[in-house]
Amino acid sequence: MRSGWHRSEPKTIRPFFAVRSVEEATHHATIQISENSTAVGDEVIDVDEIDLRQLRISVSPNIVTSDGWLPAGFSKSDLELTVFCRSPFLKNSIVVGVHSLEEPLPDEIAISEEVLQKLGGGRDLRTTVALVLGVDKEPSAGMPFSMGHWLSSKTFHLRERKLQTMFDVKTRTSEEWVEANYPAKTLYSVVYIGGIDSAGDESGPIADVHVHIDAYNRMAGEKVGEVLEPMLSVEMIAQVLEQSISDWRDYEEAPPGSPLLNLTKKITNADKPSLPELKKIVKNQSLLRAVLQDKIGVLSYVTSGGN
Repeated sequence: MRSGWHRSEPKTIRPFFAVRSVEEATHHATIQISENSTAVGDEVIDVDEIDLRQLRISVSPNIVTSDGWLPAGFSKSDLELTVFCRSPFLKNSIVVGVHSLEEPLPDEIAISEEVLQKLGGGRDLRTTVALVLGVDKEPSAGMPFSMGHWLSSKTFHLRERKLQTMFDVKTRTSEEWVEANYPAKTLYSVVYIGGIDSAGDESGPIADVHVHIDAYNRMAGEKVGEVLEPMLSVEMIAQVLEQSISDWRDYEEAPPGSPLLNLTKKITNADKPSLPELKKIVKNQSLLRAVLQDKIGVLSYVTSGGN
């Protein structure tokens, strides 16, 4: 395995019509975003705050190579399997690994926590599996010729679904808390609006959340915020589920595309979400918060001091 690789391919890539036999070589690649999730071939994966705190990303290239599979004029020594990650927001990319086709290809390639942290913690992450030319060749019509030209690629996009899509988070001063009939030093409040069982994002937030402005300002950009934020996330989700249960207690399954289905997947089982199990958990206030603390990873944030 080589640790170095340079990209010489321009952003707009002309088709290499002479090597179309390998265009779909990487199309069976899959990605797994956490230890308990299932590997999927979807190129866009929606993730939320719970997912981001549990990221353990690995990709499976699933490329089967043979001499007859290679384009005419190419050998295995000419081609490499490359995996790289990039953050469009940070304008940064990191090569995770480069593997020659002459060697047995790995079944799974893990993205280290160090790489994720350098690329914004996985937010809006793009992970590409590509079959690239590893050597320069004589130019020929319809053929890749420069090191870094890719013959086949597949990119996985972790698209962040922010808590703000479910919760409308605002601040209040001490005076504003009093005006709203709360004690002046209230830290936060959560009020369910409705729509937890509605499909799509067009209905807007399902809850109003207010945080004391002094606490909000202290949390922004400081270590204490990295500890308090997951704790508040637990309470926001728990209170919304408790306040909204009359809207969904009669359902046997969570409606497709609804915030309720998303939360059911996160709290019970991503592959086999169980609404009856969620109902049992929500009825036990202590258990509900314990489950959410575990899913969001509150303990690790408290014990690490936000690091």
